[in-house]
Amino acid sequence: MLLVLCFVPFIALTLWGVLSPRSQWERLQAWAHRRPEANEPSAAAFTVARVANGVVLIALVAGAVGLATHGGTSTAAPAPVTTPSGNAASSSSGTRSETRAAFDADVAVLQSSVSQVAAPPANAHPVPIQRYQPVPDGWRPPAWLPPFQTLPAGTGLVVSVAAGSAPSAVVVQETAERVTVSVYSGCGTCATAAPRPGQPVEVSLVAVRLDGPLGTRPVIDGSTGAAVS
Repeated sequence: MLLVLCFVPFIALTLWGVLSPRSQWERLQAWAHRRPEANEPSAAAFTVARVANGVVLIALVAGAVGLATHGGTSTAAPAPVTTPSGNAASSSSGTRSETRAAFDADVAVLQSSVSQVAAPPANAHPVPIQRYQPVPDGWRPPAWLPPFQTLPAGTGLVVSVAAGSAPSAVVVQETAERVTVSVYSGCGTCATAAPRPGQPVEVSLVAVRLDGPLGTRPVIDGSTGAAVS
């Protein structure tokens, strides 16, 4: 609204030039001449001034109306930031404390190429799940989510597995009492060694789609049958 008010004096000035260009010249320019009557513009010059002021007036009114109608009225949620195609991002979440609290790790890397399937793939190897985090409803991403990453639609929870385990598939079985998640890898010899002293602890994140909210249902690791914390 303040920006629209800035248009008012210019609109008034140009409107004056349209209605009475002679009066405008007498008030604003005649004083600069020793003999104003000898320097008064011709009727053709006043006509040109009237037309020019009219063009400017139309532009000012259109700008003010457009600003008043559309300026600052957008309420759409920001579009999610997508990441270039690839297996995963190599950066951690906003702060290490958030990642540490969520997954007991310093760096959490979302694996975007993991497929959620109905049955374990042939020759697949189970991967133990370390921890999980539910994903709340809403467009705002969780604080522990790596930057420049987006979760697939319908993601209800995210589980973490050892870095280097190369997860490739996840199988989910939902009941009213529990949610069983089984993560599989096509690599049976992938390195999952603990980090050396002084190195940051890194985990891989796997997004899991659910048919309904997780609620209070426990998450069970399909590879061990134990509840995941």
